[in-house]
Amino acid sequence: MMQLENIKVIVTGDVLSDSAIPSVAATQLAALSKTDDFSVYMMPSSFVENWKEVGIASIVDGGPEYLGVTFAKPDGTLQTGVMRRNVQRYVDRLGAAMGSAERNALAETVTLVNAASNIGARIVVTRSTELLQARKRGVGFLSTCGLLDPEEAVTICYALLRGRNRYVTQKHPDYCRRSDETVFYSSLASNLLGKTSKVLRHVMNPDFKGRYELPASHLQAILTRFTDLLIAADELGRAYISEGMNGGGNGQLIRQLSHLNNSIVAYSGALDAIAWVAKDLDSTNVPGGKMSIAWKQLVKNEPKKLGSLVTGDAAIMQAAASAVDPVWPNFVNDLREKVQHRKPLTGGIAQFVVSGNGNPEASYSVVDLRESTSAEVSLPPGMYGVFRDGCVQPHVLQHEMVRSLQGILETVIGSLGWSDDSWIVDDEHSHGSLDEHLSFGRDAVQQWWWR
Repeated sequence: MMQLENIKVIVTGDVLSDSAIPSVAATQLAALSKTDDFSVYMMPSSFVENWKEVGIASIVDGGPEYLGVTFAKPDGTLQTGVMRRNVQRYVDRLGAAMGSAERNALAETVTLVNAASNIGARIVVTRSTELLQARKRGVGFLSTCGLLDPEEAVTICYALLRGRNRYVTQKHPDYCRRSDETVFYSSLASNLLGKTSKVLRHVMNPDFKGRYELPASHLQAILTRFTDLLIAADELGRAYISEGMNGGGNGQLIRQLSHLNNSIVAYSGALDAIAWVAKDLDSTNVPGGKMSIAWKQLVKNEPKKLGSLVTGDAAIMQAAASAVDPVWPNFVNDLREKVQHRKPLTGGIAQFVVSGNGNPEASYSVVDLRESTSAEVSLPPGMYGVFRDGCVQPHVLQHEMVRSLQGILETVIGSLGWSDDSWIVDDEHSHGSLDEHLSFGRDAVQQWWWR
């Protein structure tokens, strides 16, 4: 079996705190040390003392020209040196307006960033506003050394871990929970769609004796489609990471467009399933057969259309659906029409070339949304691309699709306000399983939420 790379992660001192309750991000980063996939090093603190697998980073005086940096773990120690003048150059540039204490803290962080590069660390985690802004501005090696804020680091590291088929959550050094792909994504979906899941559990009460059998099946289909979207989000997120490290290519583009195509179908299918829930809640008869049961027919309050025919609880859903901002549903449904009935998404490889140098500094996959949608359809906010030309990275589009669909589902299905799952609580075994499922999902949300 091929040996997978052990990824070194350096966490700077500004991420940690001696408070009794450390940040969620700090705990999640420390927990990576419990796996064989990551080596995590942190500055000494009372928090780190509880995580015996976390390595200790320390800076010592190496003479007039150098600072010595040691990264020590029980299974070995790494040592390197950093030139003082290199550290001072960045401190003078980024911290000119700082006081003495702030400049010293910045110098410590810059020293660790330099040392991390020397030992081949892929990720450096910091809360330093100066360094993170310098990364975005492309200041020297700070733009390419793997600088991340803690929340970015958690999202990316755990996405990489899941790419290796590891599904782990841990809140405490001595307590770890592991699962598989099915449990992770289903529990994640249940938590991101908390109101929708409660409605599903409500209608599945055996006391209803088949009254809500059809709505329950549609709700289950919605959760399945949303789960598929979460899986695709991870795949596209990892592709984005890979392109950032290794550059893009046609193979990456094809795989990303495939996940994006499937996501478009899952999104629009979930919207139409909402219409089926409304239709079957009160057994509404709609002229035109199955083709008349769709999201666009639900939001319209026109004669003989689904939206005007529903009553009772379904009418509550219709009112919520008609109040939804139509930009995202219209946009994704237009993409689906073109993808399924006319032509596939238009994509390509974008390359960034530094002036005077013919070699690209970066390359990544993009989808051309102006070419892939009808002229009359508005692009959603944030979907115009870096150069306002409608070319966006697939993961950016897909992750915003997930966010928008989550809001729509929770608003429309959640409008029913149904949350009685006491029939599950009454069953001791089922209640324990549900609590465990939701608890694991809450931990998963802290790892997953792509930004």
